[in-house]
Amino acid sequence: MFFVKSGGILSMFLYFLQRNHQKKFKLFDYLYQHINSSGPLSTLSDLIDEDDQTLQRYINELNMQMSAINDGSHTLIKKHGPEYYELVTENKNCHKLYQAIKKDYIEQSNTYQLCLFICCNKKITLNRLIDELGMSRSTVYKTLSQFNELLAEFGLVLEKNEHDYYIFSGNERSIRIFQFNFFRSCLPIDSWPFSFKKEKIKHYIPSKSFIPTPSKQLKRDFLLFNTVIYLRISQGHFIKTTLESVPYFRLEDDTYVFFNFKFLDRYFRKNQTKYIEQLTYQLYVFYLFPELIPEKFVLKAGDSMTHCTKQEVVLLKQALHDVTRTLAIRLTDEQFYFMLFHLYVHFNISLIMEVTKLNQSELFSKLLTSWYLDEHQGVDPTLRTTQECVNNVFEGYFDSDTYRNINTVSITNYLSQIMLDLLQLVHEPVAHKHCLLVDFSSNYFKKRLFEKKIEQLYSGRITLTHNIDEATIIVTNNQLIEADTHRTKVLYLHNVNHEEQLNACIGQLSSLINTTVPSIREARIS
Repeated sequence: MFFVKSGGILSMFLYFLQRNHQKKFKLFDYLYQHINSSGPLSTLSDLIDEDDQTLQRYINELNMQMSAINDGSHTLIKKHGPEYYELVTENKNCHKLYQAIKKDYIEQSNTYQLCLFICCNKKITLNRLIDELGMSRSTVYKTLSQFNELLAEFGLVLEKNEHDYYIFSGNERSIRIFQFNFFRSCLPIDSWPFSFKKEKIKHYIPSKSFIPTPSKQLKRDFLLFNTVIYLRISQGHFIKTTLESVPYFRLEDDTYVFFNFKFLDRYFRKNQTKYIEQLTYQLYVFYLFPELIPEKFVLKAGDSMTHCTKQEVVLLKQALHDVTRTLAIRLTDEQFYFMLFHLYVHFNISLIMEVTKLNQSELFSKLLTSWYLDEHQGVDPTLRTTQECVNNVFEGYFDSDTYRNINTVSITNYLSQIMLDLLQLVHEPVAHKHCLLVDFSSNYFKKRLFEKKIEQLYSGRITLTHNIDEATIIVTNNQLIEADTHRTKVLYLHNVNHEEQLNACIGQLSSLINTTVPSIREARIS
């Protein structure tokens, strides 16, 4: 759902729509993507899972809507023969019409209006939601429930804090991931719902001179990205845990000035908080906007990593060597530095995005259009990296045993960080022995695997127990287990059918690291 091509963005947009709007927009989007080419009746019916009669009704309603918009393109869905439909327009690019239909549908969505209001405001009570959104109490409750279903995909939940205000609860990085994805996919292009002027954020975007021909999409995405960072930090929401591997990418201060991160300095009371925020901001820019990263920096960073002895970096280097040897591809030093740098960016991003359930190809697709390909394609034979070469190396990497080893290492290291944060969450000294109860129903083997991993990582700091009354943390897939959630943290896990899925579930514990609620609460991890 995040950082992906149009399909992933469309998925989130569709989630917010009413059911009939979902189907009509899926139909319109398909015909728009295949403009001036016929769509088979069977394909369109299957797409929206409706019979031919309902399909025809939706087409008639779309035609009425397009006529009412009257953007001058004279666009209509017309039937060609008995079995085909086509979007016919006098304007080859009916982009304005597409955006107008998106805006019409999304602004009729209660879930969208609720999400937008909560993202942009503070001190949100139930009564304020009712008044500001113009909904009944029962409608607000229903909309909140629907909204939390989506947030669960990001390991988040919308809940009340001790002041009775609704807040996002969960990993702060995941909250920002969600909000950026929301604004990017759902916010109408001509809308600016924020309390500050757009110029406030535009001032902090790199100059056009650095990006000779920035696309409208790039400029808008970077604007929304900085808007989310500004919103969260100015509202007092900071990232509280570090990523130990990120400091390898630390930029010099003058580069931070270029990215204009320092405009947020007045919100940081602790240098450590500022440092963590800078590293995370930098990592997001590396992944989301590779066009903004100077070539010389990428090559310098990749070169320095070739001398690094850290376990994950060593495995990444070995993976690249293995894949290129298998595919009989000879990389120049510069090509190797480029790929190593971006593989390590992906490695870190995949950790902090564990709860978004993205597959690896979606996470990595952004890199295939980076500056390196654009600048060196057919220009310098010693540096040239073709699209096919990049595809082959990256696909080979994801299929390799070394990649699976890296995943195992990352999950183990990540679990270590997660458990330390859980200890901090319960506000007790690390020296205190927390009691952990593991209950995987009748699956004793997987239970012992999990317990052994915990014992290896936290010998002397966590005591395993079989008594639910003694437990301060419970990890279980048994939905019948109940505990005093004011004293005990209950983690409900699913999909533990084999070891790999168990590891994936362990990774999903990241959704509980940075909760802003000091009391221990129940969580369900799917």
